[in-house]
Amino acid sequence: MKLKFLSVCVLAVILSPATGCEKQKTPPPPPPGASAPAPGSPGGMNQVANTAMGAAATAGSFLAAGLVFDVPESWKSVPPRTSMRIAEYQLPGDAGPAELTVFAFPPGQGGSVDANINRWAGQFKTPDGGTPETKRRTLETHGLKAYVVQTEGSYTPTSMGPMAPKQPPKAGQALYGVIVEGGPQGMVFVKVAGPEATVKQHAAELDAMTNSVHAAK
Repeated sequence: MKLKFLSVCVLAVILSPATGCEKQKTPPPPPPGASAPAPGSPGGMNQVANTAMGAAATAGSFLAAGLVFDVPESWKSVPPRTSMRIAEYQLPGDAGPAELTVFAFPPGQGGSVDANINRWAGQFKTPDGGTPETKRRTLETHGLKAYVVQTEGSYTPTSMGPMAPKQPPKAGQALYGVIVEGGPQGMVFVKVAGPEATVKQHAAELDAMTNSVHAAK
């Protein structure tokens, strides 16, 4: 009788492994408090950028990776268009608004200062397709180091995602970019792009924002 039962079990395993004599093992539940990465995020980086790095923007300042930047109340805080952005503002101007976006990454992530500056500047071209003049400067403020890059020309924005259509170039645009090192949670990247007249209109305010950056108390 035992031999007959064993034969039936062996036959069942051969014909259908999922219905063998032993019950299938189910994977253990995730540990308490664990959560899956945000949809579409590589390794949960989107979630890191918006939670661990701090995501807070008000009419007069924004917080990113433990650093506070003061901004004019005339700049309009708007919901970030992608989950990788910590904060986003529109800078008003007669030529049209400029866009300010904020990103932050933990130490060792996000790329080097030079790589990001070169990438930003590489999005701008002269009318004949050449490379426009790029101005770079470094300053120290409140124990932090800030790298500022400025250029202007025809701007081709980065596509919002791998499936998004390629953006057409926009003539008469300008860039004001800032990368801040030395913060408690990694580097912070602030990029302003928009009509040249609008970016120049806010030049003094942008410099004031850069000089204001300090560690949150």
